[in-house]
Amino acid sequence: MGAGDLGIHPARVVFEGRTRTAEVILINKADAPATYRVSFVHMAMAEDGSFRERAPEDRGENEIFADDLLRYSPREVTLEAKSNQVVRFQVKKPAELPDGEYRAHLYLRAVPTEDAPSEPRKDGTRGTRFVLRPIYGLAIPMIVRHGVVKVSSGVSDLALVEAKTAPGGTALAFKLLREGNASSYGDLKVAFTPAGSSVSMPLGELNGVAVYPPNPHRVVRIPLEALPPGLVLAGGRLTLSFRDRESNAILASRDLEIAAKP
Repeated sequence: MGAGDLGIHPARVVFEGRTRTAEVILINKADAPATYRVSFVHMAMAEDGSFRERAPEDRGENEIFADDLLRYSPREVTLEAKSNQVVRFQVKKPAELPDGEYRAHLYLRAVPTEDAPSEPRKDGTRGTRFVLRPIYGLAIPMIVRHGVVKVSSGVSDLALVEAKTAPGGTALAFKLLREGNASSYGDLKVAFTPAGSSVSMPLGELNGVAVYPPNPHRVVRIPLEALPPGLVLAGGRLTLSFRDRESNAILASRDLEIAAKP
């Protein structure tokens, strides 16, 4: 049982409008049975997009999370090899729930199925051999939207920087902005248009990018692909677009003019 043995669909669940129920499919890709415990955790997003689990004492006195509004079953799942199972969710909203977006992360934690085996000692007696096994988990956002929910997106501070994952390569760094009482979510794409040309070519993308409240922005870095032979990243224009995943509508866009080489 490893980190890649569990699949989950969808990778993000949003309850909004008249939607009151949803299903999440858990998929065991391994050749052996596996058991997973289903629970919720509360996560805070850092400026770089990473997450940390919030301690219970960090919860505000009147703060509401999505798991306060959700009922689900089952709470533990045993999957046979190469099989799947559905976990069902239902929204239960209290009266006079304030407008806004409520979020928690559904957490699936692998449950070890083997006890520590015993083995003979050198003196002939039996003892316990302790085996350290990593406990794998997977988390996806669960979001409940209620009442009037508004969000707007933007991008700023575009700059070319060195790619961290590819020494010598180039990346586009920028801030993905969010304003309103809900999260922003979409796909980012970068295209390059050489000077004097009307044809742009894709250079990079990053899909499924979110900025969660209360964060006003998130710092993003997209590695850029190499240009075809004969072209250089100069004397042209980079266009960054942020699009809605479902409608493909542009949520935000900005150009970065690149000076020609002297």
